[in-house]
Amino acid sequence: MKKITFLPFLMVLIWGQLAFSQTTNPWSNKGLTEKNSRVKPERKTIPNKYKVFTLDIQALKSKLALAEKRDANNNLSKTLLLDFPFDDGNTETFSIERVSVLAPSLELKYPEIRSYYGVSRKNPLNKIYISMDPGGFTGLITGDKTIYIDPYNFRNNGNDYIVYDRSDCVRNPGDTFVCNADVDTKIIDAATHSNVAAKCHRQ
Repeated sequence: MKKITFLPFLMVLIWGQLAFSQTTNPWSNKGLTEKNSRVKPERKTIPNKYKVFTLDIQALKSKLALAEKRDANNNLSKTLLLDFPFDDGNTETFSIERVSVLAPSLELKYPEIRSYYGVSRKNPLNKIYISMDPGGFTGLITGDKTIYIDPYNFRNNGNDYIVYDRSDCVRNPGDTFVCNADVDTKIIDAATHSNVAAKCHRQ
């Protein structure tokens, strides 16, 4: 009798783990590029080549809310899989975890600010760094190359995002913005962003 009772419970547990590990793709390729986009992005820098994706921001937020932090033994109890776009128009699946960039007191004060880190399932060399705040989503993929995922229009974000390789982006000579960032290399190794100090100024 106990075996009969335990079997349905075991099946529900296994199904829950499988459902959590199913990948989610909140992105859709709009088919827009630097060649056929009639309305240019409202940005100080416009890449020579890019792709435009539409993001279901609510779907992304609901999934990221399930992301876990590593425990004291540096383990994750569950795997959250999410797809993110590349500059070639394709997407890649990443294992996502939540990381801390703020002091615990500030995390409590600003719960809308969250950061995440992920490793590609296809190519472990590819890592993604995600920032979520009231302004929306921004992403940085490092590895074989450096890919930026930014709002298409910074003034009116909407749900469209521009995806491009850093090598295809040339700054406007009239832009005097300079950012000097001191980044602890342990961030990449340990997947924590707690030792990042960014010092940005205009000249």
